[in-house]
Amino acid sequence: MAFAGCDPGEELAEEALAEPGAGQDADVFLCDAAPPADGEAAADQLAAPEPEPLQGLTTLGPIDPDPDLPPPQYGTAVKRYYQEAPLRFIRLCDDDGTKCSVLTRGNAQSAVDWANALHYRSDSALRFHIDGESDFIGHRDNSGLNNHCTPVPGFASEGAGADPTTLCPESYDHRTANTTAALNRADGAVTVFSRNGTGGVRWNSATSMWETYSITLSSSSCSGSVVNMISNFGAGTLLAHELGHYFCAPHTFNEAGTFAAVQSQIKSLVNSTPLEPEDGAEILEALYDPDASLVPLTGDYAYLASFPIDDTPPDPGPKLFAAIHGNACTLSEDSISVPVAFPSPHDTIVSYEFTPDRRNVMSYFHNCFGDYHDLTPQQIARVMATTTGHRAAVVSQVEVDGWENSTDVTIPTRGGLGLGPLEWVSSKITTLGAGTASRVRVHVDIKHDTGGLHIHLVAPDGVEYTLQNPADNAGKISGDVKTIFFRSNLPRQGVWELKVASNFTHLDEADRRIDDWRIEFE
Repeated sequence: MAFAGCDPGEELAEEALAEPGAGQDADVFLCDAAPPADGEAAADQLAAPEPEPLQGLTTLGPIDPDPDLPPPQYGTAVKRYYQEAPLRFIRLCDDDGTKCSVLTRGNAQSAVDWANALHYRSDSALRFHIDGESDFIGHRDNSGLNNHCTPVPGFASEGAGADPTTLCPESYDHRTANTTAALNRADGAVTVFSRNGTGGVRWNSATSMWETYSITLSSSSCSGSVVNMISNFGAGTLLAHELGHYFCAPHTFNEAGTFAAVQSQIKSLVNSTPLEPEDGAEILEALYDPDASLVPLTGDYAYLASFPIDDTPPDPGPKLFAAIHGNACTLSEDSISVPVAFPSPHDTIVSYEFTPDRRNVMSYFHNCFGDYHDLTPQQIARVMATTTGHRAAVVSQVEVDGWENSTDVTIPTRGGLGLGPLEWVSSKITTLGAGTASRVRVHVDIKHDTGGLHIHLVAPDGVEYTLQNPADNAGKISGDVKTIFFRSNLPRQGVWELKVASNFTHLDEADRRIDDWRIEFE
């Protein structure tokens, strides 16, 4: 398994994991892009300023009374400051005009909404919107990014060691696509390609032939120009995961694959380093915690060394978790224990305990837990550093008006051992404005297990919307509700009511409450 030589700010090649050629080792990861050139002046390596310390915090003030609204008026007017990145979606075809992306605006919007909710949940000040120059009607081909490549007849004699770029046009590398840099670097926006065609060329050792393979996963990197996505995607971890890489959050894991592979890797590390079998924390970090790597960041990325990520646990990946527990997303187990027998001179057996953070969106535990994936504080610090560093060209600071109610409201337990009537409580907000908002963002922070919670919203026009039912998160690992709900075409002015009821009778004394909620208009 390759642990060295990759810039820890770079994405590990996800196609290399998902689409290994016949005879390849799926546990070997490759870097998506080469590290920056060495020999640059030290002054050029530390060019990016640190993010503002108060970035994203809230300025509060009372709502100015509106003579057109009857008293009382609820909540507080707020202003928040975000670093906002527009996402410019471009749909691609193969170079011959076939295999075109079928991405729709609706699916793209669902993915953007999911990413925004994740960043709110993670106390991040970064948010995203669909750029106005996104194209959900037409396609681009002849870009070199969806390379339609036919292997050259007779080239099989060159074997697996040959250079596959000789089989294809110069734009073979669909991840970095250096020959289409002008297309990749859209001014002032993150380019997101939706691709549905041929991923590249690989050697098939079973047939001793070169072959093309289809695109099945996405990719991005800290040093890359674009986010490459599959043909269609929607709400879920995929776009948020790749945006994490684009803003320099690495994977949290090194995929081990099997029980035997972990045992072999641990023994090999102990045999080749001064580490002893009992140095469990150091061993697991060295092997399975790549975002804590001490490999120096250099060149344009040197400033990121000031933003280490030490708050994610070692993670051997979902394959091992599934092999041991039968399901990577099982609710009954959080940890993995791997005993390793060391021969002489150690003559000992040591059990190594993994408790991977399966909620972390930079893991590969995709979509296990509904809306409860997140990023850690140090991952967010790294991400925010890039917004004033080498990603500053695609973000801008925006000031957003909103209305908030942060008065705690206790959520009572349900009577009758969970069979009694629902006991609803509510919190209200008065918003000001004219006309209709095309999109409403309802930020909700509720301290109550999501699996047992009803959440409704009553809009100023009196229409009541169901935001969440307990069944929405059935079978998912749960947690407190901190997310954003989106609704469309609602009045800007009036009184909003958040209604909440518990579905269960709770026997403990936990503090369950509406902690805070906020309305913003787009």
